[in-house]
Amino acid sequence: MATRIASALFALTLVFSTACAGLPFAAGSGEAKTPSLAPRDTWLFSQLTFRPSAGQMLLLTRVQSAFTSQPGWDAAWATLNTTASSSGVDIQKDVLPLLDGELAIAAYSDPRDSRFVGFVHSSDAPKLLRILAAADTAARVEPGYKGAPTSTAASGATVLAAYKGWLLFGDSRQAIQQTIDRIDGNGGDSLATVERYTSVVKRLPADRLGFGYEDISANTLDFAREILGGGPLANVVGATGRLAWSFAASTTGIDARLEVLNDRPDPSLKRTTAGIQGAFAQLPSSTILAVAGSDLGGLLGRALEAAIRSAEESDLNTGDSTEQGLALIQSLRDLVAGDWAIGAGREVIQGFTGSGTPTSGVHAIARVNDPLAIADALNGVLPENVLRLGEGSESAWTSDSFEGSAMTAGLDGPILFAGLGGPESVFAARSSLGFSGNDRYNRLKPIFDRAEAGVFADIQAIRETVVDSLSASDRASYERDVRPFIAPIKAVGSAARFEDAMSATGDLLILISP
Repeated sequence: MATRIASALFALTLVFSTACAGLPFAAGSGEAKTPSLAPRDTWLFSQLTFRPSAGQMLLLTRVQSAFTSQPGWDAAWATLNTTASSSGVDIQKDVLPLLDGELAIAAYSDPRDSRFVGFVHSSDAPKLLRILAAADTAARVEPGYKGAPTSTAASGATVLAAYKGWLLFGDSRQAIQQTIDRIDGNGGDSLATVERYTSVVKRLPADRLGFGYEDISANTLDFAREILGGGPLANVVGATGRLAWSFAASTTGIDARLEVLNDRPDPSLKRTTAGIQGAFAQLPSSTILAVAGSDLGGLLGRALEAAIRSAEESDLNTGDSTEQGLALIQSLRDLVAGDWAIGAGREVIQGFTGSGTPTSGVHAIARVNDPLAIADALNGVLPENVLRLGEGSESAWTSDSFEGSAMTAGLDGPILFAGLGGPESVFAARSSLGFSGNDRYNRLKPIFDRAEAGVFADIQAIRETVVDSLSASDRASYERDVRPFIAPIKAVGSAARFEDAMSATGDLLILISP
């Protein structure tokens, strides 16, 4: 039982669907101490602070207010707390008030046989230990290493101890003892002294609510080779390097940052100065979910090259077929100029919910170098009964053989576009382009500047579409138990950009407003 409670405690504090509303945050320094308590060979680390800086507290108060000021919030939060307290411990009443600083967990040793240790700073760590131990009828609290009150779960899988303001939990007494030694300053090197960790974490914003780190070096590469049997795919999955992420409150809502440092440079990565806003601008304004990139040629080229190498190593592709594949890669790189995007409208969401059929609402665009070559290619690939419409810069080809619905492709100057539906509906969708009238997109728009790839999700529009498909009883349940936790979340935008051949940065913005 103590194991489940400790796990639930950590999970509860990290679930940001409630945007931290109802959690006992207080202003502090925001400086992280737990990395100095984590083992040196930690490969996965995650931390949340209940005492962020005064600036973060001010912004977080606004985020919390967007949730707590809603009608029905108190009842929904009470229901969530009741569910979380099914173990017999009242999380909100008994546990949360005792949390006054950092909460963190570290996975260390070999990932294939990983061990863990966690740290929770508390205003009364022995009391918190007794509360958690009381939920496990077989657990007893007794003096442990250096006199620290210690409890072992009935299953033996988790050991808890209270020491100098910290509730510690780990998978063994040895892990707890080593952590206690580090608290006393004589436990040897810690994660905080590892250059691989510090070099990537220092790239994160310093003012934050929490952060994490993962070392994806030889640990994951060896593991990927075992699972995938070697080959290029294993090398991609187990790419050497390390990454770090953080999240913070902002005037937008919640901002998250991802920093990646590669140990092996990739000279094929291309930086862009234009960003992907132009690609988003070529999608219909009715789009509510979209993904875009700046280098379609490079993306297709890397994917096909990896596929060809994998086939060669498996003796599935040799000789002329390999040359044909390489020629195809070259032709694709010559034809596509750069940015691309794929978007979905409400019709797709309605199809997934069963309230409609997604025979339209999907659109894609790509910028091309040679529209005439694209037109010749379409003429050579599509069947003769395909209808061709338009002249000059607008030409379209349509077919009714795509999953039982029509699919139309066309050219608009240097833009190759395609969409589900007949020519009339696809051209009608292109009559109104871009997200310029979508205020939710405009508030997230800055992260797409100079980005190589990005995603935009209009959460409000998606939520409204899903709710419209609910039955009366399901809608009542949604309004009571779910809406208060998601209604203030209006949109999500994420973007990635390459800083150089060895590093990349990702941004995630969650737009939260009343």
